[in-house]
Amino acid sequence: MSAKGARLEVVYTLHPTAPAFHVSITCTGEETVEVRFVDNDSPFVRQNTSTDTSSSEPNNKRPFILFRNSPGYETDFTLGDKDVPRYSKRLEVPHVQIEGDDEAAAALNGMIARLVGSYRAGQCWGPFGLTDGKYNGRAFWDLDVWVQPAMVFLDRETAQKAAEWRLSCLPQAKKNYDAWVKAGRPVSDKKKLADISGNAAPDLNKVDPGGALFAWESAMDGTELSTAPTRFEHHISGSVALGLRFAQLSELVTEEEAMPVYLAAKTFYWSRSFQHGEGGRRIPMTVSPDEWHVVDNDLYTNEIANWVHKHGQWADEPYQSPPRVDGAYLAFDGDEMRGYQQASALLAVWPLGAITDRTEIGKMYDRFVGKEAPQGPAMTKSLNALIAARLGRTDEAYKQWVDSWKLYTDDPALRFREKQKVGDGYFLTGAAGCVNAFIYGFLGLSMEPSVPPNRDADGKLHDSVLHIRTLLPKHWKHVVVDGLWVQGKRIRLEVGPGNKSVLSEIP
Repeated sequence: MSAKGARLEVVYTLHPTAPAFHVSITCTGEETVEVRFVDNDSPFVRQNTSTDTSSSEPNNKRPFILFRNSPGYETDFTLGDKDVPRYSKRLEVPHVQIEGDDEAAAALNGMIARLVGSYRAGQCWGPFGLTDGKYNGRAFWDLDVWVQPAMVFLDRETAQKAAEWRLSCLPQAKKNYDAWVKAGRPVSDKKKLADISGNAAPDLNKVDPGGALFAWESAMDGTELSTAPTRFEHHISGSVALGLRFAQLSELVTEEEAMPVYLAAKTFYWSRSFQHGEGGRRIPMTVSPDEWHVVDNDLYTNEIANWVHKHGQWADEPYQSPPRVDGAYLAFDGDEMRGYQQASALLAVWPLGAITDRTEIGKMYDRFVGKEAPQGPAMTKSLNALIAARLGRTDEAYKQWVDSWKLYTDDPALRFREKQKVGDGYFLTGAAGCVNAFIYGFLGLSMEPSVPPNRDADGKLHDSVLHIRTLLPKHWKHVVVDGLWVQGKRIRLEVGPGNKSVLSEIP
């Protein structure tokens, strides 16, 4: 759709069992593409609850912005006749049936359909996809840590395109690293690494070439566009590698393709740290994933640095961890445990998998859950639900999971807000978190490269192993999921009484 005023009317459904409704897509100029609902009386049509009074249109008839161009983020948004069959095909999304909880099934199907339908490869990987102009369409860690784990099961094509896009950003990430080194290796609070290391770091005089610093707020070519303090969330390079690991285990990229990112991230963390006596390497003055704290030795950041140090495998761990108190890690050095904006330390449990002892995981869960800000981003409660499910606390997991979407969806179309009762568009990160809690938590799925000691594989497809450790909420009597992707095959997963699972390939 390239001409101003060009219009295309399409039929859209939230999921295969939902009533269809019509929308018109109109190009309004060089800046925006608008979507208007043709049949505004449909029960599934989003009701705009914005308090904005600048528009003369009634709230429920205002368009919502599908896409905006912005400085530093260029795209050619086109939608012609040749695209319609592809969009129709994409409506064949995985579908969930839950005996005993129709509401949960409908919510999941809506979120899955939104995730599958909201990304167009090569144009926008931002937290809102094409549904809102917030963050100007730029990509963050949301794509790698929250969205990609869901998409490898939901939409193989999109997951592969996301991984390929991250790989294409590596040359620019290396330029970002070189510029960072040339600037004196700046860290948070307008300081440089040498300013805070003193004489403890003789290796600061040596800079290893070939590192990569992926952008916190990334343009399509990988250029850093953020000017905010959050650009020092230096876990981003390891998070990109982690997203590629999910793609690698699903055979969407090869190890040879992903390895340069692992190696370049490894070099970055070595240059971002200094040796601290016999205690290992410290990563000081980084912004924690909770985004409220500038800290030393953040748990997730340091553990993901350890992870990439051995190319994505657990072995030698040169980076320090924050202290343990009462048998469980703090989130970072000096953590007073007074509160966090969003999930942080528990990311080391999932998706990273750095902490595996169930007793310690339980203690960490009890320590951190409930200390997150009520008005923080949506995905925290879904991570809590995922971990609680894996701990076997299914009642608690279900409550956390329901809160993870009900508190953020307040219209008939289950439009997902980033924060409770605030914002517009559709926050795909939050939806992905809920789907992850369902797939990796309640269904207990995980892809692993080999069988760990003393564990048996429930099913094997190609060269990787699918593990199933299902723990459903008690009132979910029978669950069927059709159309999940596992190693290039579409599968049907059926879970019955006693959490017994049956896996079959869809012809």
